[in-house]
Amino acid sequence: MKKNYYDESVMIDSCKEGVCIAESKKTVEEAVRYLCQDELFGVLATTGRDQPYTSLISFASTDDMKYILFSTPTETRKYNFIKEHEKVSVLVDNRSEGFKNLNKISAVTAIGRARVAEKEESAAWEDLIIRKHPNLEQFVKSKTTSTIVIEVSSYVYVRRFQEVFQWKPE
Repeated sequence: MKKNYYDESVMIDSCKEGVCIAESKKTVEEAVRYLCQDELFGVLATTGRDQPYTSLISFASTDDMKYILFSTPTETRKYNFIKEHEKVSVLVDNRSEGFKNLNKISAVTAIGRARVAEKEESAAWEDLIIRKHPNLEQFVKSKTTSTIVIEVSSYVYVRRFQEVFQWKPE
């Protein structure tokens, strides 16, 4: 399979006076985990008809951070775009916390491949979504709703607008 731009390593941009500050993998992983577990919403980017398309989603992530999950009605653009193009990304940020101090805002982009959950695996994924979003139980379990599973290949974490880190869940 041909690699794309996002499969390449990202330069960790936290250098001062030519000396890069070592950022431990654990620290980046913790920051990514914190954002994905604490924030309720993300912006899903899909490939639409000749242009990108974004949607606000309520999501959950697995404990190992390898998967991001959300539910959507099957009669939506995002559902149809995912069926046509599996490559997606999800942006999660904490801008609502950092309004008074912009340097505290951080964001993570999860990059991966999305698919509709198979019937036999849906219940487990739905339980994860409902655990994080109990108010969505009726929607998640609706017959007109499907669970989307994103297998995350990497996370790109940005803090202070210019410090960029990449982490791959293993």
